[in-house]
Amino acid sequence: MPRRSPARRQHAPDALIKYLDPRLRADAFRVCGVGFLFQSADASVRRLVRTHWGAFEVSASEATDAAAVIQFSSRPGGARLRRLHSFVNDHFLFLSDGRRYLLAGYMYDRPWQFHCAALPEWDAGFIYYYIVEPVILDLLKKHGLLVWHGAAVTKGGAAVLLPGVSGSGKSTTALNLLSAGYRFLADDQVLLRARGAAVEAGGHESSLYLTGDSLRLLPEWKKFRRGGRYKKGRRWKSRIDLESFRPAPGGKPPRVKFLLFPRVTGGRKTVLEELTATQAMVKCLRQVPKEHPSAILGSSALQSQFEIYSTLVHAAQCYELHLGSDQEQLRSVLSSLGEGA
Repeated sequence: MPRRSPARRQHAPDALIKYLDPRLRADAFRVCGVGFLFQSADASVRRLVRTHWGAFEVSASEATDAAAVIQFSSRPGGARLRRLHSFVNDHFLFLSDGRRYLLAGYMYDRPWQFHCAALPEWDAGFIYYYIVEPVILDLLKKHGLLVWHGAAVTKGGAAVLLPGVSGSGKSTTALNLLSAGYRFLADDQVLLRARGAAVEAGGHESSLYLTGDSLRLLPEWKKFRRGGRYKKGRRWKSRIDLESFRPAPGGKPPRVKFLLFPRVTGGRKTVLEELTATQAMVKCLRQVPKEHPSAILGSSALQSQFEIYSTLVHAAQCYELHLGSDQEQLRSVLSSLGEGA
């Protein structure tokens, strides 16, 4: 990637200059209208942020209304974290290992400010996944945007949402829906936002990852395989390029019409079991969050998440999808979702 100038020389908005460290580069992002800036002297941490959020990157001059400035610096000395002390309310966040602060957040004025001081023994992945990403995800949540672990496809302005952890069958189900004429939104990170009595779904991913077993069940998708195998979690998977299956840009975000909780049964037969709103709500609350810890910015972030769940289970038709190995029968069951979806 091209080398960038320090923050001041990127023509950062005057309103943000006082919050930025002029010695550090500033990367700006806007996710569905929610903007934030990230600064770090650690190239590895900065690279991880841009890898995960690069689809939403904008110029610093476009970040005049950024909701937060997040800064990461490395402080010398210390050992690995063994105990965590924390204090949080809706205005202030403080995490410490008992010897020095790790993360301080100030949420009084816009933009909110988060400064992380980490220990040198920690690697970049630990810093990103356990400190930086939770702040970003909860920041979005406090602004009514939930990043959910699941797959999503769309057709005719309606979306099918498939929440679930790796191995639940969501990627296999998503590909079967693509074969039925749907368009691809996401396989791992779905963006959800409540709009009145409905929930809009979006995604920025252009590929999904399949295990060897799943690829054998769906041989027609082998021609879309790109590269070798990739370690995703504890499993090796192949990347399936779905860029050509993305919806046309510029359209309205689809509204979730169907909420399916896939579960591999081990048999051949696929069964679609209808759920009440209460049953679906319980399953939503049991979903593994993308962030860890699940909410570090106080009760309002959790409240926003709960409100999105509540709207979702009442607006969508909810089912548990008991997945069998017979793909033709699975497609037949999926076709029963409705002609208008």
